[in-house]
Amino acid sequence: MEAANNSALCRKDPDGSECVDLIAEIETAVARERDQIETQRSEVIIE
Repeated sequence: MEAANNSALCRKDPDGSECVDLIAEIETAVARERDQIETQRSEVIIE
């Protein structure tokens, strides 16, 4: 997220649609990874 905010795209026009879209993509990817990790965590069997 910090990299997106520091990118030339977001520095040039932080409220622009390209920057907003980039940040939305990052947030979606983070949520997807979080869901995947949670699924894996719930499937682990500890004996």
